[in-house]
Amino acid sequence: MLSNVRIIIRLGLLVLILMTFIAGLSYLSVTGLGDMRAGIKTVYEDRTIPMGQLAEIQRDYFEIRFAVLGALNSNDVATVQARETDIAVLDKISTKPGMRTHRRF
Repeated sequence: MLSNVRIIIRLGLLVLILMTFIAGLSYLSVTGLGDMRAGIKTVYEDRTIPMGQLAEIQRDYFEIRFAVLGALNSNDVATVQARETDIAVLDKISTKPGMRTHRRF
């Protein structure tokens, strides 16, 4: 069938077929990159953002804990009362919407 066709036409047809194949592979790789980007975004939103929120919770916990320890170690009544108001303010600040309202110390 192709034996009667000139060599230049056969080479041109081969190049055209290969270019079509490469274009198809390129399209598949670009769409695959889009899916991969969506997956990476999901990983970021599901894991990285909560890690920051956990660090914020831990920081609030230690602030309250240091205030409680300061009140426990103090012998002065005025200092204890000042620490109690600090603890109440810190507890209100650290209790954000969507978080559990009960705490265990």
